[in-house]
Amino acid sequence: AYFKTNPEFYSLSRSGVRDWTYQLCYSNKEMRRELIKNYLEIVEKEYKGGPALMLADLNDKGKAGMPLCWCPECAKLNETYGNTAGCYWDFILEICQVFKEKYPEILLQAPVYQSTRDVPEKMQGKFPDNLVLEFAPLDETDFLKPYEPYAPAACDMIESWRSLTDGKLAIWIYPTVYPRPLYTRPLVANIDRLVRNLRYLHRHGFSELGAEFGCGPYGEMGFNELRVYLLACLARDVEADVPALIQDFMEHYYGAAAPAMMQYLAELEQCEKNEANFMRWWPDHRSVLQYLTPDNLLKW
Repeated sequence: AYFKTNPEFYSLSRSGVRDWTYQLCYSNKEMRRELIKNYLEIVEKEYKGGPALMLADLNDKGKAGMPLCWCPECAKLNETYGNTAGCYWDFILEICQVFKEKYPEILLQAPVYQSTRDVPEKMQGKFPDNLVLEFAPLDETDFLKPYEPYAPAACDMIESWRSLTDGKLAIWIYPTVYPRPLYTRPLVANIDRLVRNLRYLHRHGFSELGAEFGCGPYGEMGFNELRVYLLACLARDVEADVPALIQDFMEHYYGAAAPAMMQYLAELEQCEKNEANFMRWWPDHRSVLQYLTPDNLLKW
């Protein structure tokens, strides 16, 4: 409906066409007023008082390094912030100020993902204390290896975003990769990676996390059920005894087959540590993982 009446609310493509399927034109002041009005209308209808969290979200279409909108006014804001999503961050500062005055107990949460993942290098000061940033490391992360020491670029980004906040940080993690093709499940354990990443994030001030699993927590050859279990346990106590948790899980889940499954897990984890290929977040694992040999597959 808005695109029919106000096409200028939507992002301008590189070719000069407004596109309602992509992003909003965040430099447009009238669009901002309308968008904030709609946020406040939701709050007025649904907010019950007290501490709360509300997504100040945008869709994730777009790529890192590409402007959200190519219009001249958005370009000016992008230059001001030293970031191709500068127009979005400028809007976030505005809506945070509105909520701080009207609803001081509501935190807003904004994604640091794909088109917004690069740090606004020229931003003056920090983000407001009523904003939670939710960072999702993707392209710079090897999905077989923990962030530290294997993903220095991701660690640098985590530290840079942390420096722009007052400690209100969330992380969006992928405990396993997405399968590709969709119904071919990755033969990846990712247990050591999950544990080490959670502990790394805890040390660096993250206190909230979301986890997106590439496949459901049932019947997967890559120990997806174990990942779900460990994530739940470590969310309660990040320093829990992981070997004891794994042993407990194996005995209750696999019964008499637990010793064989423990051996399988140990072999799979060792293969991941030895893997020389870099595995992206949505690979065709069959063409990436060198340990998927006939001998290993038949043995497992």
